[in-house]
Amino acid sequence: MKISKLIYAFAFLFIVFSCEKDNNIPINQQQEDGLSDNPFFANFGSQISADFIGRVVNENDEPIIGANITLGSGFAVTDVNGVFTVNNASVYEKFAYIKASKQGYISGSRALVPTDGVNQVKIMLLDATPNATIVSSQAITVDLPNGTKVDFDGGFETSTGITYQGNVDVVLRHLNPDDEDMNLQMPGMLIAQDAAGDLRTLETYGMIAVELIGENGEDLNIASGTTATITIPVPTNATNPPATIPLWYFDEQNGYWVEEGEATLVGNEYVGEVSHFSFWNCDAPFDVVQACITLQDSNGNPLPSLYTQLTLQTTTWNSTSGGYTNANGEVCGLIAANEALTLTVPNYGCDVFTTTIGPFSADETITVTVTNSTEQITTLTGAFNDCDGNPITNGYMQLVNGSNTQIIPITDGMVNESISYCAADSSYIINVVDASGGQETDTFTGNFTATTDLGTTSTCITLGDFDNDGVYDIDEDINGNGNLLDDDTDQDGIPNYQDEDDDNDG
Repeated sequence: MKISKLIYAFAFLFIVFSCEKDNNIPINQQQEDGLSDNPFFANFGSQISADFIGRVVNENDEPIIGANITLGSGFAVTDVNGVFTVNNASVYEKFAYIKASKQGYISGSRALVPTDGVNQVKIMLLDATPNATIVSSQAITVDLPNGTKVDFDGGFETSTGITYQGNVDVVLRHLNPDDEDMNLQMPGMLIAQDAAGDLRTLETYGMIAVELIGENGEDLNIASGTTATITIPVPTNATNPPATIPLWYFDEQNGYWVEEGEATLVGNEYVGEVSHFSFWNCDAPFDVVQACITLQDSNGNPLPSLYTQLTLQTTTWNSTSGGYTNANGEVCGLIAANEALTLTVPNYGCDVFTTTIGPFSADETITVTVTNSTEQITTLTGAFNDCDGNPITNGYMQLVNGSNTQIIPITDGMVNESISYCAADSSYIINVVDASGGQETDTFTGNFTATTDLGTTSTCITLGDFDNDGVYDIDEDINGNGNLLDDDTDQDGIPNYQDEDDDNDG
C-alpha cells in the first residue's frame, strides 16, 4: 500500500569522493553562462564546478528520451534510458538548478545543494495535454474532478504584454501531497524567499501548475492588472490545516519559491487570488538547519545510489521528501529546525526500513545502520572501459532488480558497491553506458550472490533508437542474428527498429 505524506523541503546534496574533473565536454554539453547576479543568491555561497547525473521520466515512471536539460552552465539531452550527465557545470556551493523540458510535457526541474563528486536526481515530467479550450474576454472556470479549479476573468496577454484575443488552451494539473510521486513532480525544491526576503524551507499543502497557450502556440498569461482565483484541495492526510496560509509561486528563472499573497481555508479547500501563472503552492515556512546522514549496511559498508526519504512529524501534519545517497552512502539537505523526523528507505530488502532522527536545533551529521529481517547484500563489482580500452570516466550502470531501477555513476571505470535485494527475487539486468562515447556494453543478466563480479567489459555497442520508441535498436533484433532488417513482429513490412508500433497495438 502506498503511504502518502505532505511534502517539505529536503534539499539533498550528494557528497562523494573527489575525483579529477574531465575537461573534455561531451558533444551534447555546451557551456553557457547560467549564473545569476540576483542578491538572494548570496544565501547559496560562491560559484563552484560540479558534476551531475539524472533520470527524466513520465508519470508512468517510463524514461523520456530527448528531454533537454539545462544546468547552470551546462546543457545535455537525455538518452534512451532517460538519463543525462553534465560535468563541470558552474553552480553555487549550496544551490544547483536543473531544468528539463520536452514537447508535450510541462517543463520540470530539480534544485539541490551540490558538492564534489556526482550529484544524482530524478525528475518526473507532467503531461501537458490541455484540459479545456476557452475563449478570451469571457469569464470561465476550468476545474478538475477533485475540486481543483481556476476562475478566469477572460483577460489574457502574450509574453511580451500584448493583449490576446482568441481561443486559449488551458493546462491545469494538481500536485497532490497524497501522491508519493509529488516530490519528483514538483519544480525545484521547497526552498523559498519569504516576504521579508529571507531564506526559508517550506511544507506544502498542495500545488497547481497552469499553462495557457494561444491558437498559434503562444505562451500566454492572464492580463496585467487582473487576477484569477485558484482553489486547491487540502490533502486527505492533513489534520487541523491553518485558516490562512501563505501562497508562493515558483520563480522558473531562478529556481526557488517566492511568497506572494495568501489563501483562505474554505471547507476542505484553500482559495486565493493570483496575478500571474507558473506553479502555485500553499505552504507553511520553517527556519532551516542542515542534516547530513550516512547510510550503511549491517557490515558497515556504505549504501550508495539508494533512494531515501525524511518525514516531518508534527502534531498537525506529516511531510515527506527524498533524494539519493552518493558513493559514500551520504545524503545531506536543508530541513525544518526543531522537528522530529522519520527516516525511510522504501526499497531495502523486501521491506521498508524506518527509524526516527532529530529534532535538530543546529547543523548535524549522523550515521544510520539500515537493517531488516529480509535484507540480502551483494558486493557488486566490475571494471568498465570504453571501446578504446580506457576506463569510463563519464558513464553509468543501470541496474534493474524486480521493480527497482538504480542508476550508479561511473567516474573511474570501476564499480564496487554494496547492493541490497530481496531473497525472493535475486535476478538482475544490468547495462553500462559510456555517456561520452554514446556506447554501451552487452546486457548482463543473472542472479546476485554474496559477491557479484561482472569482470572487465568494454562499451563497444553504439546506442541507437531509430524509431524513438524507447527500445534500443540492438534490443529489436528479435531473432538475434545481428540483422535488424529481418525482424518485423507485426508483419507490416517495416522492420521493428524503424517501426514505433512494431507490435501493432496502436
